[in-house]
Amino acid sequence: MPNELFYFSFVQLHFTIGGENTNVKSIISFVSEVNDFILKDLSITPNENSLNYHRYMTHLKFFAKRVMENQQYNDRNDPLLSVLMEKYQKEYECSIKTAVYIKDHYNYSIGTDEILYLTVHLAHITQEPK
Repeated sequence: MPNELFYFSFVQLHFTIGGENTNVKSIISFVSEVNDFILKDLSITPNENSLNYHRYMTHLKFFAKRVMENQQYNDRNDPLLSVLMEKYQKEYECSIKTAVYIKDHYNYSIGTDEILYLTVHLAHITQEPK
């Protein structure tokens, strides 16, 4: 269950990216659901007070906004992804499973850039000392 800081950051999110087209409740639901999916898949309990976790959650919030507004990153097929695939295999596989989950539940296709960014954030929270 998300902590109070989680909800406070959504109030901040509303004022930062809010606007008439943003559905904050949908974003909160998406972030909570996807975060639960990811943490269960990785079998981790991250330090919710860490900077890496807050960066990860910020990424999920802005990612949720892109999903809700059906916006895509321009995929550059960054060669960095192939490096991440090898070095952070577990995190990359989780990103792929998350992409499938989001496609199935939100009818949104995630590009390679989005998978790259998610993999980086997952690597940070899984490699963080407890």
